[in-house]
Amino acid sequence: MNDEIFRDMRGQMRPGQEAMDRLDAAIGDATADSGHQGPGRPQDVPDARDPGGQYGQHSFEDSSGEPPPAGSDAAAGKEGPPAARRRRLALYLSVAAAFLLVSIAVGLMLTSRPASNSGLLSAGSLLRDAVADVGSVASPADYQELYSVIAGMGEAGGVYALADTAEALGAGEAVSTAAPQAAPSSARDGSEAATNAAAPAPAATADADGGAGAGGGGAAQGSSAGGSQEGATDAAGELDALSSDSSSGATGTYSETNTQVKGIDEGDIVKTDGTHVYALSQNELVIFRAAGADTKELSRTTVAEQGLETYGSPHEMYVSGSTLAIVSYHFGTGASEGPSASGVATILPVQGGMEETRLTLYDVSDPSAPALLAGFGQSGSYQTSRLYGEKLYLVSSYYLPYGADRSKPETFVPLFSENGSYGLMRAADIHVMPVVQQPNYTIVASYDLAACERIDQKSVLGYASTVYMSYRNLYLGSSVYASEEGEPYQESVYTVVDYVNRTTTQLVRVAIEDGALDVAAQCTVEGALLNQFSLDEYEDNLRLVVTRESSSYRFLRDESHDIESYQDHESTTSNAVYVLDPSMTLIGGIEDLAEDERIYSARFAGPVGYMVTYRQVDPLFAIDLADPLRPKVTSELKIPGFSTYLHPFGEGRLLGLGNEAEGAVTQGMKLSMFDVSDPFAVGEAYHQGVDAVASEALYNHKAVLVDVGRGLIGFPGYGSSDALSATRYDSMGRYFVYRYDEAGGFELRAALEMGTDSSYWSGTRGLLIDGYLYVFSGACLDVFDLDTLEKAVSLQVQDSSEAIGSGSAPVRPLSVID
Repeated sequence: MNDEIFRDMRGQMRPGQEAMDRLDAAIGDATADSGHQGPGRPQDVPDARDPGGQYGQHSFEDSSGEPPPAGSDAAAGKEGPPAARRRRLALYLSVAAAFLLVSIAVGLMLTSRPASNSGLLSAGSLLRDAVADVGSVASPADYQELYSVIAGMGEAGGVYALADTAEALGAGEAVSTAAPQAAPSSARDGSEAATNAAAPAPAATADADGGAGAGGGGAAQGSSAGGSQEGATDAAGELDALSSDSSSGATGTYSETNTQVKGIDEGDIVKTDGTHVYALSQNELVIFRAAGADTKELSRTTVAEQGLETYGSPHEMYVSGSTLAIVSYHFGTGASEGPSASGVATILPVQGGMEETRLTLYDVSDPSAPALLAGFGQSGSYQTSRLYGEKLYLVSSYYLPYGADRSKPETFVPLFSENGSYGLMRAADIHVMPVVQQPNYTIVASYDLAACERIDQKSVLGYASTVYMSYRNLYLGSSVYASEEGEPYQESVYTVVDYVNRTTTQLVRVAIEDGALDVAAQCTVEGALLNQFSLDEYEDNLRLVVTRESSSYRFLRDESHDIESYQDHESTTSNAVYVLDPSMTLIGGIEDLAEDERIYSARFAGPVGYMVTYRQVDPLFAIDLADPLRPKVTSELKIPGFSTYLHPFGEGRLLGLGNEAEGAVTQGMKLSMFDVSDPFAVGEAYHQGVDAVASEALYNHKAVLVDVGRGLIGFPGYGSSDALSATRYDSMGRYFVYRYDEAGGFELRAALEMGTDSSYWSGTRGLLIDGYLYVFSGACLDVFDLDTLEKAVSLQVQDSSEAIGSGSAPVRPLSVID
C-alpha cells in the first residue's frame, strides 16, 4: 500500500480531542441520570470492549463473569478521574481503529496482489508482461528480402533478435488473425511463384504454386479415425472420452496408439488395424497376421523410394485404410542433383550434409506384398506428425547450413521433393517470428494419404520445441532464453550492471482446414512449456501451463583498478495457467502456483485442467477452466513423489504414472489413481509401487497402454527398485501388466519377460487385439493370452546382437536407402 495513503487513513481514523470531549460529556450525563454510584460500570454506557452491549446486564462483573479484583476502582464503587477515563477511552478507540486499519490494509493487499494459488487474473488485472507480441506473423516479399532478414540477424546474447520484423521485411505480407477461410483457387495462380523465381512445384501439388489445395469448406468429415469435427470437440469435453479404450475391427476389438487428443492419431513404431500388426524394425517394415498363437510374419520390406542416396532410418508410421505411411529421417553426405532458383538442374551444395524428412506411402491392401505408391520429402530433421482423418500433418526442423549465398536460394530456403523432383518453398509461405533464437526453420506440410499428394506447406523461421494439434489448429511452441540488462549505476567504487535471465515461449497458431494451412497468429508467453500436454484447446481458446523461472545476477567493475566481480542474486520459480483467445490474446490466468517447484506433468479434460509440480512432495492441482476469464484452483493434493504422466481413466478418475520419492531423492516407479469426481476435494484413491526404476513410459505417452473397459494398464520397465536386485537392470526388460478396479485398487497381473535383450532395444509397445496382448520390443514380437498372460508365441524379427544404441524409438544401424 502507498505510504502516503496509509498515513492519511491513520490520521483520519485517530479520535480527535473534540470527539473525545463530546464522548466524555455524554458519559458524565449518563452517569448523573442513572444516579448509580455503586460498583461496576453504568448499564447504559457502551464499552469499547463490548460494542454490542452483550455484557451490559452484568453490571457488577467484567466480561469474564468474575467479580472485579479487590482494591480496583470498580470494586470500590468509583469511576476514576475524568482524565483517566479519557485515556482509557482513547486507548479503546485507538485499538479498534488500528484493528480496522489493519483489516482494510490486508484487504487492499489481497485484492491488488498478483493471483496466487487461489487467486485469478481477470482481463482487467492481467500482468502486462505475461503475454506480449500478440499479432500476425510477417512474410518476406521475395527470396532477396528473406536473405536480407537472415543476413541482418544480430547475435546478441546468443539470440538472433529482429528489432522490428515488419520493418525488416519491408512490404512483406502480414497474415491476418481473422478466422481462417479457404482461399479461392484464383488467388493461388502461378504469379507469385514466378515472382519468386522458384522452381516448378512437384507434379502432385494441388496447384501450380504449391499452395493449398482448392476447396476447403470445413475440416475433415466422416472419417473413421477422426469423425466429425463437432463430434470430436464434444467428445474432448468428457473426462472418460479421453481414455484410450479399444476400437472395433473386422475381427473384434483392438487398441490404438495412446494419443493426446481423441480422433487425432500420432505416429508410432507399431500400428494395428485389428487384423494385422505393422512394425518398424531397423530399416524394414514387417507385417504380421494377428491370430493369437497362430500369428505369423507375412512380409518384410526395406523402406525405399526414388531420390537421393542417403543414410537414414524410419521413425514412425500410420495406417489409414489400405495406405501405410512411413516417416523417415535421411541425411545426405555429398552433392546431389537439384534445381536452382531458375528451375535449371544444378548441383545442390550440402555443406555438412543435407537433412531431409521423408514420407513414403505404400499400398498394403495385400499385406504380403506392399506396393510403393509415392515418396515426398521436406528439408530438416523429423520433429513430429499428426493424422486427422486422411490428412497427415508433418513437422520438420531445418537448421540453415553455413555458407548461405544470396544468388542461390537453395542455400537458405527450405526444399520440398516428390519422387526425387525437388523444388523451393515460396517466399510467401515462409514466416518470421519477432525473435529468432537460431537460424532454424520449423516446416509444416499437409498430405492427403488417400490421394497420395501434398496439399499445402508453410514454414516459420524459428525452432519449435513443442507441437500440439487440435481439431482446428496446430500450435508451435519455441523456447527463447533471454537476458535483460539494466542501466549501469554506481555503488561505492564499482560500476554495477544488473542482469535478469528468464525463459519465454513463442507460440504460433497454424489454422488447419481440410489440409489447408494458415499461419494465423502468434504471441510470446512468459515461462516454459514442459511438453505437448502443457497445451490444450477448448471452445476455441488455448489453455496452457508454464513454469516461470528467473535468475538475477550483477557485474561489478572497479575501473580504477581494472577489477571485475560477479554476484548472484535471487532465483525464483513458480508456475502459471494462461488462457488465450484465437488471436493469442491473454484473457485469463492464474499465477504464482507452487513457488520453488516446477511442472512435471499436465493434462486437460474438458473444462478441467490438472497439473503436477514437484520439489519434495507431489502437489496435484485441479483447475476449473469452465469460465476462461476467471479460472480458479479448486483443489491441491500433496503426496510424496510425483507423476510424469497423467491419463483420464473413466468418469471421476485420473491415472498417474511416475516415481516414488523420499524428500528430493527419486526412488522406484509408482502408479497412482486420483479421485477427481469432486474438483474441490481431489484425493488419491490408491497407489502402487512398481518394481522398476526406469521406463520409456515416464517420458513417452505412446509407451503406455490403457484400456479402461478392461481396467488394464501396461508399460515396459527396466531395473529394480529393490537394491538387492540391482543387477536386474542389466538383464531382460519386463512388460508390466496391471489390473485396476474400484474395490481393490491396483493388482499386478504379471511382469512379462520379453523375448529379446532390452538393454539393446527401447521403444517397447503393447497392443490388444481380441483376447491377446502383443508386445513388440524392436527385435521380437511376443504374443500372450490375455486371460492367463502365458506366452502363446514369440517371433524373432531381428538378431538383437545387431542392434546398437538406445533412445525413445528403436535405434538401428544406419543403412543405405536407395
